[in-house]
Amino acid sequence: MEMQEQFRQKQNDPEGREQLYQQALHQKSADDFNLAVQAAYTEAPDNPLIAAWAVKILHEASGDKIATVWIGANDLFYLYEYGDPTSADEAREADRFERDLDELLDRLKRAGARVVIALLHDPSHGPVQTSGAFMSTTPDDWASRAQQAQRYNELLRATAAKHA
Repeated sequence: MEMQEQFRQKQNDPEGREQLYQQALHQKSADDFNLAVQAAYTEAPDNPLIAAWAVKILHEASGDKIATVWIGANDLFYLYEYGDPTSADEAREADRFERDLDELLDRLKRAGARVVIALLHDPSHGPVQTSGAFMSTTPDDWASRAQQAQRYNELLRATAAKHA
Protein backbone atom coordinates (compact mmCIF):
# COMPACT_ATOMS: atom_id res chain seq x y z
CA MET A 1 0.00 0.00 0.00
CA GLU A 2 2.90 2.36 0.69
CA MET A 3 4.16 2.07 -2.90
CA GLN A 4 0.67 2.83 -4.21
CA GLU A 5 0.52 6.00 -2.14
CA GLN A 6 3.99 7.08 -3.29
CA PHE A 7 3.03 6.44 -6.90
CA ARG A 8 -0.20 8.42 -6.45
CA GLN A 9 1.65 11.34 -4.85
CA LYS A 10 3.90 11.58 -7.91
CA GLN A 11 0.99 11.63 -10.38
CA ASN A 12 2.14 14.90 -11.95
CA ASP A 13 5.84 14.20 -11.61
CA PRO A 14 7.11 11.87 -14.38
CA GLU A 15 10.72 12.18 -13.18
CA GLY A 16 9.65 11.36 -9.64
CA ARG A 17 7.86 8.23 -10.85
CA GLU A 18 10.94 7.17 -12.78
CA GLN A 19 13.03 7.62 -9.61
CA LEU A 20 10.47 5.61 -7.66
CA TYR A 21 10.67 2.87 -10.30
CA GLN A 22 14.48 2.79 -10.20
CA GLN A 23 14.34 2.67 -6.41
CA ALA A 24 11.88 -0.24 -6.56
CA LEU A 25 14.18 -2.14 -8.94
CA HIS A 26 17.16 -1.49 -6.68
CA GLN A 27 15.25 -2.63 -3.57
CA LYS A 28 13.85 -5.67 -5.39
CA SER A 29 10.29 -4.38 -4.93
CA ALA A 30 9.36 -4.13 -8.61
CA ASP A 31 6.25 -6.25 -7.93
CA ASP A 32 5.02 -3.58 -5.51
CA PHE A 33 5.62 -0.90 -8.14
CA ASN A 34 3.78 -3.01 -10.72
CA LEU A 35 0.79 -3.35 -8.37
CA ALA A 36 0.84 0.42 -7.78
CA VAL A 37 0.72 1.01 -11.55
CA GLN A 38 -2.15 -1.47 -11.90
CA ALA A 39 -4.09 0.21 -9.09
CA ALA A 40 -3.51 3.66 -10.58
CA TYR A 41 -4.57 2.43 -14.02
CA THR A 42 -7.77 0.97 -12.55
CA GLU A 43 -8.55 4.35 -10.96
CA ALA A 44 -7.70 6.39 -14.08
CA PRO A 45 -7.73 4.22 -17.24
CA ASP A 46 -7.81 7.30 -19.48
CA ASN A 47 -4.56 8.71 -18.06
CA PRO A 48 -1.95 8.27 -20.81
CA LEU A 49 0.99 8.57 -18.38
CA ILE A 50 -0.26 5.65 -16.33
CA ALA A 51 -0.98 3.63 -19.48
CA ALA A 52 2.58 4.34 -20.63
CA TRP A 53 3.91 2.97 -17.34
CA ALA A 54 1.84 -0.19 -17.74
CA VAL A 55 3.28 -0.73 -21.22
CA LYS A 56 6.83 0.05 -20.02
CA ILE A 57 6.58 -2.55 -17.27
CA LEU A 58 5.24 -5.10 -19.73
CA HIS A 59 8.00 -4.28 -22.21
CA GLU A 60 10.72 -4.75 -19.58
CA ALA A 61 9.23 -7.92 -18.10
CA SER A 62 10.94 -11.24 -18.64
CA GLY A 63 9.20 -14.49 -19.48
CA ASP A 64 5.80 -14.85 -21.10
CA LYS A 65 3.90 -11.62 -21.50
CA ILE A 66 0.14 -11.87 -21.63
CA ALA A 67 -2.22 -8.90 -21.70
CA THR A 68 -5.98 -9.04 -21.43
CA VAL A 69 -7.85 -6.25 -23.20
CA TRP A 70 -11.41 -5.89 -22.04
CA ILE A 71 -12.51 -2.35 -22.72
CA GLY A 72 -15.52 -0.37 -23.83
CA ALA A 73 -18.13 -0.77 -21.08
CA ASN A 74 -17.22 2.48 -19.36
CA ASP A 75 -17.16 4.24 -22.73
CA LEU A 76 -20.77 3.16 -23.24
CA PHE A 77 -21.94 4.36 -19.87
CA TYR A 78 -20.22 7.74 -20.17
CA LEU A 79 -21.54 8.26 -23.68
CA TYR A 80 -25.15 7.68 -22.70
CA GLU A 81 -25.33 8.55 -19.03
CA TYR A 82 -24.03 12.11 -19.37
CA GLY A 83 -25.90 13.21 -22.44
CA ASP A 84 -28.22 12.30 -25.25
CA PRO A 85 -25.81 11.46 -28.07
CA THR A 86 -26.72 11.90 -31.71
CA SER A 87 -25.78 9.40 -34.41
CA ALA A 88 -22.82 11.64 -35.21
CA ASP A 89 -21.74 11.56 -31.54
CA GLU A 90 -21.95 7.77 -31.52
CA ALA A 91 -19.90 7.53 -34.73
CA ARG A 92 -17.30 9.99 -33.40
CA GLU A 93 -17.03 8.02 -30.16
CA ALA A 94 -16.64 4.75 -32.11
CA ASP A 95 -13.84 6.34 -34.16
CA ARG A 96 -12.08 7.44 -30.95
CA PHE A 97 -12.56 3.96 -29.49
CA GLU A 98 -11.02 2.38 -32.59
CA ARG A 99 -8.03 4.76 -32.61
CA ASP A 100 -7.35 4.16 -28.90
CA LEU A 101 -7.72 0.40 -29.32
CA ASP A 102 -5.39 0.38 -32.32
CA GLU A 103 -2.76 2.34 -30.39
CA LEU A 104 -3.10 0.08 -27.35
CA LEU A 105 -2.74 -3.12 -29.40
CA ASP A 106 0.21 -1.65 -31.27
CA ARG A 107 1.98 -0.83 -27.98
CA LEU A 108 1.26 -4.25 -26.55
CA LYS A 109 2.53 -5.95 -29.71
CA ARG A 110 5.74 -3.89 -29.63
CA ALA A 111 6.17 -4.90 -25.98
CA GLY A 112 6.04 -8.55 -27.05
CA ALA A 113 2.75 -9.38 -25.35
CA ARG A 114 0.40 -12.11 -26.35
CA VAL A 115 -2.96 -10.36 -26.28
CA VAL A 116 -6.33 -11.80 -25.30
CA ILE A 117 -9.28 -9.62 -26.25
CA ALA A 118 -12.69 -9.89 -24.61
CA LEU A 119 -15.84 -8.67 -26.28
CA LEU A 120 -18.44 -6.53 -24.57
CA HIS A 121 -21.62 -8.03 -23.20
CA ASP A 122 -24.96 -6.68 -24.32
CA PRO A 123 -25.63 -3.91 -21.77
CA SER A 124 -29.38 -4.21 -22.30
CA HIS A 125 -29.28 -7.63 -20.61
CA GLY A 126 -27.81 -8.11 -17.18
CA PRO A 127 -27.95 -7.15 -13.54
CA VAL A 128 -27.15 -3.46 -14.03
CA GLN A 129 -30.67 -2.75 -15.29
CA THR A 130 -32.19 -3.85 -11.98
CA SER A 131 -29.43 -2.51 -9.71
CA GLY A 132 -31.10 0.86 -9.25
CA ALA A 133 -28.02 2.67 -10.50
CA PHE A 134 -29.60 3.72 -13.80
CA MET A 135 -33.23 4.32 -12.88
CA SER A 136 -33.78 6.98 -15.54
CA THR A 137 -32.53 4.79 -18.39
CA THR A 138 -35.35 3.91 -20.75
CA PRO A 139 -35.69 0.74 -22.86
CA ASP A 140 -34.74 2.84 -25.91
CA ASP A 141 -31.60 4.01 -24.10
CA TRP A 142 -30.65 0.40 -23.36
CA ALA A 143 -31.25 -0.49 -27.02
CA SER A 144 -28.94 2.33 -28.14
CA ARG A 145 -26.24 1.11 -25.76
CA ALA A 146 -26.66 -2.41 -27.08
CA GLN A 147 -26.21 -1.19 -30.67
CA GLN A 148 -23.09 0.79 -29.71
CA ALA A 149 -21.72 -2.26 -27.85
CA GLN A 150 -22.20 -4.30 -31.03
CA ARG A 151 -20.38 -1.57 -32.97
CA TYR A 152 -17.50 -1.69 -30.47
CA ASN A 153 -17.39 -5.50 -30.72
CA GLU A 154 -17.08 -5.24 -34.52
CA LEU A 155 -14.21 -2.79 -34.04
CA LEU A 156 -12.60 -5.10 -31.48
CA ARG A 157 -12.75 -8.02 -33.94
CA ALA A 158 -11.46 -5.98 -36.90
CA THR A 159 -8.64 -4.35 -34.94
CA ALA A 160 -7.65 -7.67 -33.40
CA ALA A 161 -7.47 -9.25 -36.85
CA LYS A 162 -5.32 -6.34 -38.04
CA HIS A 163 -2.84 -6.95 -35.21
CA ALA A 164 -2.87 -10.76 -35.39
